[in-house]
This record gives sequence, C-alpha cells and structure tokens, in this order.
Amino acid sequence: MALEAKHDEGSRAMFDVKAPMLITGGTFNITTGGADNDNHRQKVYKAFERYVAQNATNDSIEIMDAPRCHPKTRRAILKKVVDWVTSQNSDRSETMLWLHGPAGAGKTAIGHSLAEMLSVQGQLGATFFFLRTADTRNNARLLITTLAYNLALTIPEIFPFLSTTVENSPYVFQQSLETQMERFIVNPVLSMSLSASSAGSANANVPCRALIIDGLDECNDRNVQTRILTIIASVAPRLAGKIKFLIFSRPEFHLEATFKSPKLRGITRIIGLKDDLSALDDILIFLEDRFEDIKQKHPLQSIIDPSWPSSEDIEELVQRSCGNFIYPQVITKYIEAEYDRPQKRLQVILDLSPTSDAPYGELDALYRHILSGARVDRALLLRILGVISIFRSDPQNVLLACTTQFQERILFLEPGDIPLKLLDLRSIITFESYIVKHPYFCFPNILHTSLFDFLVDYQRSRELCIDWNKMRNDTARGILLFIERSISELANASRKDCNCRSHLLCDHKWYIFYDALLWVSAAPTSEMQHAVMNHRVGLVYDLILAEDEADVQKAWADCDIKDPFEYHQAKYYDFLKRALNKYHLSGNQSVLATILALFSTLGTQLMIPEDLAQLVRPCVSFLQLYHPSNDLPPARQKLISEEISKKDIITQNFDFQTIVNALIPHASGELKNALLFTERIIPEENEYTSARVLAAFLSNATISGQYYCGDKAWYDATVYCLNFLRSDGPSQDLSCIAYFLEAIARLLVLQLYYESSKILPAGQVASEVIYLPKKIGFPIDHSFLVGALSYYMTLASSYRQSFTKISFDAAKFCDIARAFHTVIPPSSCLMSHTDLKNLTCTFFDDIHM
Repeated sequence: MALEAKHDEGSRAMFDVKAPMLITGGTFNITTGGADNDNHRQKVYKAFERYVAQNATNDSIEIMDAPRCHPKTRRAILKKVVDWVTSQNSDRSETMLWLHGPAGAGKTAIGHSLAEMLSVQGQLGATFFFLRTADTRNNARLLITTLAYNLALTIPEIFPFLSTTVENSPYVFQQSLETQMERFIVNPVLSMSLSASSAGSANANVPCRALIIDGLDECNDRNVQTRILTIIASVAPRLAGKIKFLIFSRPEFHLEATFKSPKLRGITRIIGLKDDLSALDDILIFLEDRFEDIKQKHPLQSIIDPSWPSSEDIEELVQRSCGNFIYPQVITKYIEAEYDRPQKRLQVILDLSPTSDAPYGELDALYRHILSGARVDRALLLRILGVISIFRSDPQNVLLACTTQFQERILFLEPGDIPLKLLDLRSIITFESYIVKHPYFCFPNILHTSLFDFLVDYQRSRELCIDWNKMRNDTARGILLFIERSISELANASRKDCNCRSHLLCDHKWYIFYDALLWVSAAPTSEMQHAVMNHRVGLVYDLILAEDEADVQKAWADCDIKDPFEYHQAKYYDFLKRALNKYHLSGNQSVLATILALFSTLGTQLMIPEDLAQLVRPCVSFLQLYHPSNDLPPARQKLISEEISKKDIITQNFDFQTIVNALIPHASGELKNALLFTERIIPEENEYTSARVLAAFLSNATISGQYYCGDKAWYDATVYCLNFLRSDGPSQDLSCIAYFLEAIARLLVLQLYYESSKILPAGQVASEVIYLPKKIGFPIDHSFLVGALSYYMTLASSYRQSFTKISFDAAKFCDIARAFHTVIPPSSCLMSHTDLKNLTCTFFDDIHM
C-alpha cells in the first residue's frame, strides 16, 4: 500500500523525505532519540560541512567505480586482514596494521574490497583514500575530520559527543592534527564507551571498528605522512578493543623506518604484498576470466577462436606482471577495445606487432610519477638505472657485476650510493641480499620488469628515455677507466696488504671487470675502439708481477698494431712470458713444467673444452696437493682431495683458490712458484677462459719460444706423472689415480698423433702402470688405461682428421696396446681381445688405404 511518510521529530533520521513511499512487508523497529539527538546530528552536519572530503570515502560517488579485487582473487590476504580486525582473541597490543606493496600491486583494490566486507559485518568505522591528483585527497587537511564524520555515520551513538566537542571548541577545525585526533576521535569514542558501560547499555560491547587509510604515500608531504603515523601510534593503545587502524601504502623508506621505530614496532602487524606467493595464481585467474569476458561480449565474439588466447600467451603475461595487478588491468583494458580486433591487440602487447597506440598509458603515467618524484639528479638517476638494466639478467659468469658494489665502482659513486640515490623508487626497485655468506652484497630487485621497456622507448618515456647504445658504451668506458684508476691507487701497495683472497669483489680482481666488459657488448663505434686501443692493460700485468718489487715500472711501449684484439692479445702473451720468467726458475721445475704440459693439451686440435673441468684442473690440483715438499697434515689433504673430486664439473665452479689458501703456508721453492702461477694466471671464477688462452700460448712455438710445450714436454710430463703416481700420497688416493691414468693416456695419444720423436717404450709404460695397481690393490680394472687410450685415439682419429699419418705412429700405438694386451687378464679387460685387435687393424687399414 502507498503511505505518505508521517513521523515525529525523533524518527527523521530514517524517514526524512517529503515524497510518497511504498512499503511492502518487513518489520520496522524504530528507535527515536528525541529532539536532543536530532539536534546533535544537525549541529554536526553543519559544523563538518566544510571539513569533509566527500570523495575520499569508499562509498562516495566519485570512487564507486574504483577497482575492487576480482572475484576468487586475493582471498588469502583479505581473510588474513579481516581475521585480524574481527578476532576478539588477537593480541590487543596490535592496534595498527600496515599493508604495503609495490606500485600497482593492488593495495587500493584490497582496501575497497576490505571496506565492503567489514561494512557488511558491521565492523567498518571509516575510510580515507588518498590520491595525489585530487586536491582534497592529496593532503592531510581533511583527514581527521573526514574519518570522524564517517565514524559517526557508522556509529550514531557518537553524534552527541561530537556535538559537544563542536560546541565547546568551535575553532578545533583550525587546530593541529594532533588536537583534532584527540577531540574528534579519541574523546568521542572513549566517552561513548564509558557512557554505554555506565548505563549498562546493550551497545557497551560493540564490535571493534576499523579505520582504513589507503595510499598514505600519496599524501604530498613526506613529513606529514610520518606525522600521521606518529599521531595514530600515540592514541591507538588507548583505543584498543574499540578502534583498529589499517594503513595501506607503498614501502617507502621513511614509512618503513617509522613503522620499525620502537614506538610503532610493538603495536603494528605488518603484511607485505611482495611476499604474497598467491599473487601470480590470482593474476592467472584474473586474465582467464577477462579473456572469457572479451570472447563473450566483444562485437567480434562469433569469429573469435574459442581456444584464444593460448595458455602460453597467458602464462607469458602472468610472468610479465611480476605479481602486480596493474599490469593485467592495463593490458586487458587495451585488448578489450570494441573498435579493434582483440587478437591483434594481444599481439601488440606480446611485442609481436608494431602499433602507434599507447597500450600502457596508465602504467607509463605511474612510472613517470615515481621517477619524476625521485630526489636525485635526473642524469645520474638514468645512468644508474641504465647500468642496472645492463646487468639485470643476472648472468652467472658475471654475477658480481649485478651487485650495487660493482656498479658503484664503475659509476665512481661512494659505497651505498645506489640504494641511497634510488630511495624514492622503493615501490618499483628494492635491494636484496642473496649470498648467505656475504650479506653485504646487494642485488637490485626489479619489481616491475616492464620499467625498462618504458625507459628505452622514447615514445613512452620522452625526457626519461635511456639511449641504450650510448649507455652500453658509457658503461664499457666506465669499466676501463675504473680499472686504470684502481691500478694507480694500488700501484704503490702490495697485494699482501689486501685481504682480497677472502673477498668476492676486490679491486685486484680485474678479471671480474673484464668479464663484465665483455658482457656489456658495447657497439664497435670509433669512440669505443679508441677507448679500447688506449686502455693501458699493461698496467694490470705490471702490478700482478710487481708484488715483490719496490717500484712498478712502465713496461709497455707504444704498439703499432691497429686491431684492438691483436693489440691486447700481444700484450697478454708478453705478460705470460714475464710471468713464466718470474715463476719458472732455472733448475728442477718439474711441477710447473708438468702443469704447463697439461694445460698445453687444451690448445691442440684433439681435445674438447670439457676436458678442462674433467681432467686438467683436478690433475693440476692433485700435483700441488701431493707434492713432496708439502707438509700439510694427511687429514687436511684428504679433505681437500674430496673437495677436488667432488667439484670437477665446470658448472660447479671449482677454483684453485682452495688449493692455494690451504698450501701456501706449507709451500716453498718450486711448489710455491707453481701455486702462485696457477693462482695469478688461472684465477678463480675465470680459469676456463684464462686456461684456454694459456693453452693457445703454450702450444704455439712461435709466440711461446722457450716455453713451448710439444713432444718433449709431453714426454717429460708422462714420465713425471708415472713417477708421481708411485709416490706415497697419490698412491693412496683413488680419485687421484683415476685422473692421472687418463692424463697419461691423453699425453701418449698426443705424442703419437703429433709424431713425437721421443716416446716411452710400450713395455715400460705397461709395466709402470700395471705395477701401481698391483702395489696398492687398485680396485679399478687394469684395462682402465687401455680404455682411455682407445678413447683418445678414437677421438684423435675422428675429431679433425683420420689417423693416417705414417705407420710409425700407428705401430707405436699398437705396440702399447699389445703390451697391455699381454699383461691384462682377459676377464678384467673392458675391451675384448677381439675389439682391441679390430681397433688396431682399423688404424693399419686407414694407413694403407
């Protein structure tokens, strides 16, 4: 039935309308507060009229369309926060909650969804959503008054106490935020609670209410942001059980520092969205649902393939989001445009199709705002971001170049400058420590990988654009300049005064900087070539070899070679000669000579790169570990041996530093020289490249001169290795024996292949090798060496050319094979007698073809 609203003064709050109303069904329990209650309301309305930001609350018309959490997403985060607000048994000392996350992570959407959930449950007190572009929402002038007014709307019992405050202190609206907090929120809430308790009212045990402040970092004054937190912290404990404060913001440094201060730390629950492991799953749900909507609602729905888009494309979009919801929101808005084909627009997003559109408009605006607000010189900011971008792919071989410590060096900044200069970018870049044993190393953690797509695209970033080629060249020149400057500073100081052996990154470790230089891949411009040609790499070599000298003398004259590679290669070869002159002293240098012979095999045509990891490196380490002059305790020797055997795979990055650090205190004479040579010429983390260059040098008679390693060096190394295996230390180490038996086979094959004029008689080799297993009861088959010989002979035959030189070579191999054939029992031979015979016959057949 139709009724005209008739009511007394006390019911006006509910039926204050002057139009006909239709009421059907239901039960109305109208409680009137009389004329006094209505008077209080009117006074509050009138007093607060000019001091409320109507568009800042979750139910205001202006932000009713603001993003909410997509259905089925953010469930874990929402549940965690709602449980904290509603739980009666939670720690009452926690009266504040800080939910922080990167820019675009979806904090505001969570805030709106949370407000709606709490409102339904009757536990929402008030909300305030800061926004940097809105005049009434980008400052704190109306914050407290808006919260107080909206708190009164959700808890009408507060009206009389607010009215009393306005009557007694009419100028309170012009007073400080601290005073407003006390007069408009603390006093009315406490007075209402006390009044209800004294009267025994049913409302005495009203549920705790949540006051939500979203986007605190968008308040335009950082000092005011900190001040707001301090004010809330000063009153929150007094409101425990009645009011809980929820603050949402980006993890800006000043805010994090405030929340970690003693005053706030004990009363605040902190939740970080960056650590939300379900974010990627939620984004996947969001994308799948949005694409389904597009296929159902787009004007071209009838011709869109039901299988579009592919699961691979969706997964690619999920990964690009980095867990930030702004990315999928922006791209789906672009893709769903009614006036274009969604398939075509997806191809644009996937970088498979060019476009003149601006598909990332909102995202670009976000980046522009954050970068423009950074309190650092723009040119320096872009240089830092450029260097971070170059090394951000975290390549394993230049891992240390990804650290801020390395990047600060080549940018000539003070230690700690990069995190400091990028302090205002914490919502898109943070700094993490990933090396447990070296926590002081910081790695930039890019929270928005699309940031660098923005920075290198001039159409998007304009004045913030980074010239990619110029940045690479500037970085390369910075590396070269740093090396030269560091040499100048270190020239008068011995490395003995530096603890670089215990440091991952030290100015002495130039190979790290040279590796990074290669990774930068600077364009071969004339300017870059000039920088390389004028780089005084010789100073590095001088300093490496000058540790025992009083002064560092300039050793390099100007060179006429024009090609940068040949120019520096010639200098490096000259450096190797000087190093060998220093460490390869006259007299018996069998250890270093054998080491050089083993390395030289890598420069031959027959050996594959993996041999460095599988054979040469462990052999060199064992030679030094079990040298007769080494008095390292047996137990320590055993531990190092196990370490060598365990890390002989190149991917595990075994280095000579372990051996050097352990043996240097116990070494002297030729062993010490061998240790110093392998440490300085084949340095840790770079032994693969260095060893290959050394091998090329040693195997080239023209450039290596007296240090050339050919048939004589291989013969001497074979004899030394056989005698070495018979000594006490190695003969007790099964891993050591296995490596050297194979090394002997390798050396023998090289001597055969390169027509050595001197080679051990087959019978002697056989008897020497068979003697050792008999002496120590070696558990490996006696045929191990035959198998290794066969392998390397086959490798030699197939790797470059057929083994068809002169019968003298093949005959020597057959002599060795037959010698083993006669001493190895058939039952223990890995190769059958027939196979061995066939193998030797094959070589003879090749010769006579």
